[in-house]
Amino acid sequence: MCPQLPPSPPRWHAVFYPFNTITWSALAATLIIITFFFHLLISTDSSVVYNHKIDVVSTLVWMTRVLLSQAVPHIPSSPGTRPFLVCWWLMSLVLAASYVTNIIAYITVPDPPAKINTLRELANSIHPLYMGDYGTFVPRYLATSHDPVYRRLSQKLHLIQNYSEIKSYVLENNGAFIEGTAYMEYEISSWPVRGMYYLEETLFPYTTAWAFQKGTPWVDTFNRYLRRMVESGLVDRWRNEEILRYRKSQGRVTTKERSTRRRLRPLSLEDLQSAFYILGLGYLISTLTVGIEVAYNNHSNFRLW
Repeated sequence: MCPQLPPSPPRWHAVFYPFNTITWSALAATLIIITFFFHLLISTDSSVVYNHKIDVVSTLVWMTRVLLSQAVPHIPSSPGTRPFLVCWWLMSLVLAASYVTNIIAYITVPDPPAKINTLRELANSIHPLYMGDYGTFVPRYLATSHDPVYRRLSQKLHLIQNYSEIKSYVLENNGAFIEGTAYMEYEISSWPVRGMYYLEETLFPYTTAWAFQKGTPWVDTFNRYLRRMVESGLVDRWRNEEILRYRKSQGRVTTKERSTRRRLRPLSLEDLQSAFYILGLGYLISTLTVGIEVAYNNHSNFRLW
C-alpha cells in the first residue's frame, strides 16, 4: 500500500501544463535565436515596421505577437523576410493552437495527482516503508536480493513490533505499508483515510491453495479443476466481489468504482485565475517600462525602447 495521494497543485498552474519543461525551454531558445537573425535581416529596412525605433527588444516583441494571436500591421520589405516570416508564423499558429487546446483539456478534465506506480519509484521516494515484525523472511529477502531496488527498499524498511500501531506510523509519516494483498484490501477499508492506494507491482507473487490431508486420492482431480478456475479468472472475480462486498459494508468503495462516477462541475474563477495573474504581470511590466521611459526622458532625450 502506498502513501496518501499528494494534494492537487493550485489551479493557476494550469498555464504551464500544456507544454512540458523541455518544450518551454526549446520555445524560448528558438524565439531568441529567430529574433536575432530576423533583426539582422531587417536592420537595413527603411520601411516602418514598428511604432518606434527598431532594436532587438522591439523585434522580440514583434515576433511574439503571432504566438499571442495578435495581428501585425506591417510586414518588412527586406529581401528574404517574407519566406522567413511564413515559416515562423506557421510554427507559431501550430504552437498557439496546441497550447489553447491543451489548456482547455486540462481545465475541463484535470489530471489526477501523480502516483507511485513501480517499486523503483517507491525506493527512490522520500516515503518511509513499514511492516509488522512477524518474521524475517521479507526483510532478509529484500536485504539479500540481487536487485538494487529491493536493497534500497530494505534500507528504508521499518519493523513495527506492535501491529496495531502501524496505522499511526503510516499516517503520521506519510509512509508505505507492506502486507499481503488480500489482507491489505480488507484492512485499509477500516482506516479513516481516503486517498491511499495500492501499488500494482508486488514484491513477490502469491498463490491460492486448497489444503487436503496428506495422501488424499482426489488431489489430482481437484488440482485440475482449481487450475481451470484460476486460468479462467473465476478466482480473481470471486475474490474481488468478496472484497467489494466487505468494503461496501464498511461504507467505503474501491477507487475503480469511484472513478466510474465522473462528476461534472462548472468552471470557476479558480480555474481561470492564471489569466488574471498574467494580466497583472503584464500591467506591472508596462508600468515599470513607462516609469523608466519617463525617468530617462526627464534627464535626456534618449528613449530606452
